Amino acid sequence: CGRPTIIQKCATCGVKIGGLNHNLLPGQVDLDTGLEGNTNYSQKSTAIDKSPSGYTLKEAKEEKSPFDTVRSMTPIADRTQRLLIHSALLLSRLVRRSNWTKRISPLFDKEYSAEARKNPARFIENHVKGDWKILCKLVRRSPDDVGMLLHSMLAEVGSKVVDTNAVPAMAVEAKKPPVKCQPGWMRLDTIPKRDFYEKSFGKETVDIAFDSKGVGARLEIANKMYSSQSEEEAEVFTQELMERIDVKTTPVKMRQEYFPALWRYRSPFSLEDYTMELNINEENKAAYPVLSAFLSGEANLRALRHFPAAIEFQTLCLQKFNRSMTKDAARKLTIGQAIAQAPDKKRWREAFKGYRAAWNLGWKFVSRFTCLEIPQMLKAAKVDEKTPITMVLPQEKDE
Repeated sequence: CGRPTIIQKCATCGVKIGGLNHNLLPGQVDLDTGLEGNTNYSQKSTAIDKSPSGYTLKEAKEEKSPFDTVRSMTPIADRTQRLLIHSALLLSRLVRRSNWTKRISPLFDKEYSAEARKNPARFIENHVKGDWKILCKLVRRSPDDVGMLLHSMLAEVGSKVVDTNAVPAMAVEAKKPPVKCQPGWMRLDTIPKRDFYEKSFGKETVDIAFDSKGVGARLEIANKMYSSQSEEEAEVFTQELMERIDVKTTPVKMRQEYFPALWRYRSPFSLEDYTMELNINEENKAAYPVLSAFLSGEANLRALRHFPAAIEFQTLCLQKFNRSMTKDAARKLTIGQAIAQAPDKKRWREAFKGYRAAWNLGWKFVSRFTCLEIPQMLKAAKVDEKTPITMVLPQEKDE
């Protein structure tokens, strides 16, 4: 009948939702605002899509995680996709100089980036630079090698024929008006189309081009393809670059000149590089599931080391201010002032040091409080001694 007949709990906040005997619980509303107050039978709710519209990327400087993915695409495929899209958008600036900014600015969601609408060219340029830097990290090759692999991949894509008629249709497509696209183009407006694209571009193209197992052989082929030297000269040059020449065959004088390079500087071990190397190969997730799971969320767990101090500082604040201070007064009192008033200033300061570290490391990973999404403007909030004490005292509303 379309009316509620069972009570469940919200998986996020635990609040009871639904209803009994075809009636909603008190305080609950239908997802479909058009059915609000409608208690008739056989009513079907139509959920409103609240997904943000437009281009919803943040500033390039906030794109710090190299392992961001979209649906079934790997981090390398997703980053390559972003790099190509942003490069194309930036090049379009040269084609439409007069009205480019006016045409492209409305595409960006201002809630995610005000800079994107004010100066879209700079916004896109910063993303091109950021995408390139992250892609080089993911591939774990020099920029020259990554550029060579990318060029050879684009050459392959340019000669690749994709049969768009092979895309399975959805039943709902028959009810939609046809979407007009340029010849040879396809709009990814259904799940099957998106799946087809991700398989064709991601798994069958990008992932193969940057697969670590065969990257050496592909680089040799690419170097021959784009080398201005003769085939024989290019082959020797490539072998030297790949360090595959038998040193016994080289002249003694050359060995005397080159062997000191055995003690050349090598970059030290870092957790970031180790994590990246582990995650590049999808097979490692199955081979080392615990290690892979830990390292994939390691950045989120860093704040845990400060958890005891954070709890102690919050306990100290509650013991001193709970039910003895109004919200307006708490907004005017800074954490530094509260510490100055404390009887044991050293204990308060040490506890706050841990609280501040825990907040500044972990807050950026918090997306919601119960069912309330954290506004974008608050996600960059930092805590220091100038912060109002109300940010420390737990409460259900406001800050």
